Amino acid sequence: MPWDGQARRRYEEEVLAAARVNGVPDDLFTRYGIDARLEQRLRASPEEFTDHVTGMCAYWRGLQGKRRALRRVLVDLVAAHGRLDREGALTHAHFQRVRREAVERARREWADIAGSLTTAVLDRDTLRSMTGSVGITETEAERTLTDRGVRVVDHLPELPAAPPIRTFRTLRDNLRTRGVAFSPMVVFGEERLARGFTVLDGFRLKGDDGRDPGGESTLSDAALTAAARRVQVEALTDGKSAAENVLSILRAGGDSSVRDALVLWEVVSDLRDRPAALTETGMVRHWVRRGLDEHEALLLAAAVRRSDTGADPAAHAEQDVRALLADHQLRQAQAAAVDLPGDHEFHARLRERADRVEELTAEAERHLRSDEREEAARALAAAVDIAADDDVLAARLGEVEPLPPRGAAARVDGHHVVVSWQPSPSLAGSVTYRVARRTGRGGSAREVVVGEVSGTGLTDDGIPVGSEARYTVVAVRGGRGVSTAVSTPAVMITPEVANLRVHAGERVVTASWRPPAEAVRVEVLRAEGAPPRGLGDGVLVETEGDGFRDGSVRADVEYYYRVRAVYLTSNGQARGSTGLVRRACPGPRPVPVGDLEVAPGEGTGFVASWTPPPRGRVVLRVGPRRPAWPPGQEVGADQLAGFGHEVLAEPETGSDGRARLPVVLGAGAHHVLPVTVVGDHTAVGEHVRITAAPPVRDLRAERFDTSVRVGWTWPGEATTAVVTWRPDTPRVDDDARGRAETAGELRLSRRQYASEGGFEARVGPGAVRVSVRIVVPSGTGESVSAPVTVAVPGRAVLDYHVASAGLLGRDRVVSVTAEHACDMPEIAVVHAPGPVQPHSAEQGSVLATLPSGRLAAGESVSVRVRPPKTSGPAWLMCFPLGADVRSVRLRQPSVKELRL
Repeated sequence: MPWDGQARRRYEEEVLAAARVNGVPDDLFTRYGIDARLEQRLRASPEEFTDHVTGMCAYWRGLQGKRRALRRVLVDLVAAHGRLDREGALTHAHFQRVRREAVERARREWADIAGSLTTAVLDRDTLRSMTGSVGITETEAERTLTDRGVRVVDHLPELPAAPPIRTFRTLRDNLRTRGVAFSPMVVFGEERLARGFTVLDGFRLKGDDGRDPGGESTLSDAALTAAARRVQVEALTDGKSAAENVLSILRAGGDSSVRDALVLWEVVSDLRDRPAALTETGMVRHWVRRGLDEHEALLLAAAVRRSDTGADPAAHAEQDVRALLADHQLRQAQAAAVDLPGDHEFHARLRERADRVEELTAEAERHLRSDEREEAARALAAAVDIAADDDVLAARLGEVEPLPPRGAAARVDGHHVVVSWQPSPSLAGSVTYRVARRTGRGGSAREVVVGEVSGTGLTDDGIPVGSEARYTVVAVRGGRGVSTAVSTPAVMITPEVANLRVHAGERVVTASWRPPAEAVRVEVLRAEGAPPRGLGDGVLVETEGDGFRDGSVRADVEYYYRVRAVYLTSNGQARGSTGLVRRACPGPRPVPVGDLEVAPGEGTGFVASWTPPPRGRVVLRVGPRRPAWPPGQEVGADQLAGFGHEVLAEPETGSDGRARLPVVLGAGAHHVLPVTVVGDHTAVGEHVRITAAPPVRDLRAERFDTSVRVGWTWPGEATTAVVTWRPDTPRVDDDARGRAETAGELRLSRRQYASEGGFEARVGPGAVRVSVRIVVPSGTGESVSAPVTVAVPGRAVLDYHVASAGLLGRDRVVSVTAEHACDMPEIAVVHAPGPVQPHSAEQGSVLATLPSGRLAAGESVSVRVRPPKTSGPAWLMCFPLGADVRSVRLRQPSVKELRL
């Protein structure tokens, strides 16, 4: 041990000597003399950790013959060390777990204690005495109290045991006659005191400037003289006489220190007369309203409650008995009741509870004689609920054997075994479950207790690798009564091989691994197309202990290899691990792509093209940085996964034999890397750096008959844009000429855009999609941005005319003509009398309706109507009907044709 003499003496005084009183420390780091600095060094070296704890045990053994006073402690330490060693718990991880559990347990216990406090102020000595048995640091304990509204102070004030003057009763009678509760009220008045005062360090008034407006803030002679002058001018009443008597008593007390003590006694005596059921806050509420500093008031209340302990034995005995009965501590309550009067009601209550305990105990004895163990346990548990401090009852309950748990099972989880079970039907008392591990068979079998828990599961991380083990679970009641055991089927930890690597060449597959030390051999199975499930499914491959070389494979065939470690159980049977599966596809090396090109495309931003290699497939990956591998290098899949993202699309091969794949790139510089994949081999090609321009923003479009006006916000310093429009729903004209709807593309500068107020193009009446891309120069020519697209609905453009007809010209012929092929909606011919031209069909009467239908370019439809006679001017107009009137525009003829 790297200790000097001073450190050894400190350990013997602080740990070993303290253990004579408090027992062996629960914290294993403290027990083994490992401070924070030593722990940091031992954590990094398991070997040094083992050397230290072994050396400590040797040190304890050596001290046994030298320090007789510490002999019992040293024997206990050595025995505890042996138990930890047998359980495999002499590890840094176990020490940390014990410390964490102790800290959490201490926090929970302290939280319960803090929650049960009835005080708002606690002195530090009391806090230390409370935390000493809990095992929590003083700082953390104080933080918990602060969170619960309890203030910790260094010391509570010392309270006077008697009034400082003999005339205190006379003073109190005169205060009652004056109608005030406090002598300083006579001196300064209730209103002035309500602004605040203190009493612990002498009476002091508080205020905006810390002084009374009259010039005094203490019970000085000058303050008493000023008060006497104010009282002197009052009318002669009993109250005036009482005030003069109060001032005389204060003046007769002598100097200000006696007056300060008298004022303090007034507050303390009043607090002592408050009901004991009040909390400290309730005790001081009226004093705080009078102006007493709240912090001082709570300190005084806490001190009064502490000093009153033991003042009245009968009253305190009553409180103790009531509290003990509430906690079901019957035996302690019986002992505390000795100080109660003989006729006190608690004596009858205690006898009633004691008789009930005797009845339940007798009932339990009858059930035990009839071998009704659970009924006996329930009776004893009910008795323990009444007398929880009766150790004999608790011991008798613990001796009753519980029913066993059910359905125990064990499963392997990595290098651990998880044991689970269903709980015991026994509910009476405290039931825990003890789990033991049994390894080996016959005379060489060994059983070790793994742990004891209150739940229904436990993880065993100490089972040896390659050893077959069975687990037994028993229910334990009260730490004594043990049920019959239930067992699990045998389990065995069979680790897989480590560092498995499989490499596929052109005509051979090789592999390497590191076998587990406990394995007797490693088996390899090979299958085509799917992983082999086990022996009998696949071909057994000959191994060389830590690898294999399989030359019986064919090129371009997908093989799966299952590599598993084989172990021997205690009865000599072989048991294998599940096995690790690896895929291998032998074949020629991939040919890298050396002619990748990335150029601006239509609609997608960019198009990548390359000459397909003779074998395999090519995938593209796009990353923000230059790839670290030279062209032609084979790279593993895990390395490639760290380079950008894969373009998830299938390329198409053109008539020129080159493969093409659309690539959408965000704004900025990108590196496009082609990767040739053949079986398990991947080879990177020559990458291409491309810069994508930022896209436009706020793209908007508005239709004007057969034209569309487009506007957008230019990004940064961009100066050129390409506008593309395509039909959204291509249609063949009714004349079967096969002419498609209008499509086009135009390049314009930012200056043109600004001078023309946007961009406008004739697109026809059909629905179109307009895309805008930004073009910027780059080192390889030009780069374009990702397209931003907007859909523009179509609009049918129709012309209509009104002509006179008939002998007298009273009839009118209304004809509608399509400028382009379109779907004509239903059109109403409306007559509207009056001088104002109508703007909708609702403003007149419908004379006729032209049915909806498909019109070819230049085709017309007409209808003949006779408008009604009117005495004044009138109008004959056409309006489209239907839900979407915006999809058609009717161009009106001259006003001369429309006016009747």
